[in-house]
Amino acid sequence: IQSIKTMPPITATSDPPLGGSSLLPSSSSNAKRPSIVKCDTTTEANKFIYDAWAANYSTDIRDWGYVMPEKVAQLLFDKKYCLGCVCRCNFCDTEKCNPQAKKISILDAGAGDGLSGLALRDVGFDETTAHIVGADVSPKMLEIAKERKCYDDTKVVDLNKPLPFAKDSFDCVTCVGTLTYVDPNSGVLDEFVRITRPGGLICYTNRTDKLDGWSEVEEHLDSTGRWYQETDPIGPLPYLPKNEEYGKDVEVVIALYRVLDPE
Repeated sequence: IQSIKTMPPITATSDPPLGGSSLLPSSSSNAKRPSIVKCDTTTEANKFIYDAWAANYSTDIRDWGYVMPEKVAQLLFDKKYCLGCVCRCNFCDTEKCNPQAKKISILDAGAGDGLSGLALRDVGFDETTAHIVGADVSPKMLEIAKERKCYDDTKVVDLNKPLPFAKDSFDCVTCVGTLTYVDPNSGVLDEFVRITRPGGLICYTNRTDKLDGWSEVEEHLDSTGRWYQETDPIGPLPYLPKNEEYGKDVEVVIALYRVLDPE
């Protein structure tokens, strides 16, 4: 696990480190709701923000109309029969493609307090069919995720650094509402490919105002035969429609890629 520098104690009146967002009064409690639209990719700043926000995160973000965890979970569940398929056959998405009842392994990168993990479980990836690992930079958020019991394991992980998982560890990687806080040049997409088995799926969301910054890396992985686009990008879709900083100006796209065998 990548080490993360210990931050000073966080209080409702604490100022975020350089590079963090400002904090606004929260409608859900006396704690503070962060203004996240301009968050950058500074790991320590974002860890500070989400540690401070952890207790109220789910309430606040649901108030803003956030439903991306459910949309990603359903998209992956609809592909459950063709996990491990690299043939692009006509039977994909049906039981004829991969009828074996195999327990799959999923990494939820940027797991937060477990909203995505809950969505994966609720859609049908239960404990008998899927082993789900939740990884996040915020220990406070992961504490709440553990209480929700939606992950088989959790790890504190900085997505801006090499991931602490072996090659071909997972059948799927999800990353929902998180790439905003990651540097496109960090190598995180290469790392997702490295830790995903050939034929596995990588599904992530990205804000429409961030797409250009990621396109070069995505295209390089495609042109070098590391992955291919399983479906056309889904969206733009509303991201946080009830947040006045987002509204219709900043939306979201869902990307789904299948990992290829480099050999």
